[in-house]
Amino acid sequence: MASILNVDQIRNAAGTASATIKSDGTFYPTGGIVQVVSDSETSSVAMTSSYADYLSVNITPKSSSSTMLVIANVPTYHGSAGSVGAMKLVRDSSNLNYEVGDYYHDSGSGVPGNLNIMMVDSPATVSQVNYKIQIKEESGSVETNKDYNGTVNGISSLIVMEIAG
Repeated sequence: MASILNVDQIRNAAGTASATIKSDGTFYPTGGIVQVVSDSETSSVAMTSSYADYLSVNITPKSSSSTMLVIANVPTYHGSAGSVGAMKLVRDSSNLNYEVGDYYHDSGSGVPGNLNIMMVDSPATVSQVNYKIQIKEESGSVETNKDYNGTVNGISSLIVMEIAG
């Protein structure tokens, strides 16, 4: 005969840390990774003067107390002097006020760069959330996923990890 142990929480000996067993039987210790979603792009895209959607993921949090670790990387190629590429992070239709740019000033062309974002967000919901990266060219000529020779050789990526709260 098998033994059954019924509990709602597990705590360490000092009683200072716990993990909750959800009603559906799932177990996510605080700080543990619950789920990971990602999107990537390997072709080159010429940025335009207005923000345009580039990478996007949907995630449905398992708990409203979870936080999301969002990591994005977009390799850039500056085809002209004085060129500026920019990227921002949007949750659903709200700008998260997180915008980064890279700038190339010298004369000439063919300079690679990178746009990077790493942040923690707390959507406080168990409904589906959409995270997306938008990109734009603020001046000059900027394309994604090219190396210093102008060869398509990069991978843009957006990764969202749910961290149990």
